[in-house]
Amino acid sequence: MYRQLAKMVVYRNMEKDSILLKLAEICKEFFTGTYNKEELSCRIYEEIHRLLDIATIY
Repeated sequence: MYRQLAKMVVYRNMEKDSILLKLAEICKEFFTGTYNKEELSCRIYEEIHRLLDIATIY
């Protein structure tokens, strides 16, 4: 996911705190194996929570 995201022109000027970039970072860490399971799970849940907040607003 992170490799495809880097190639997308539409998403080049996103904020560093965006959900999509955070999820791409999570995927990168997962696939490279450089993560702590509990910490990565917590970060995933945080992004899910952010998505649900946005979905509730819209």
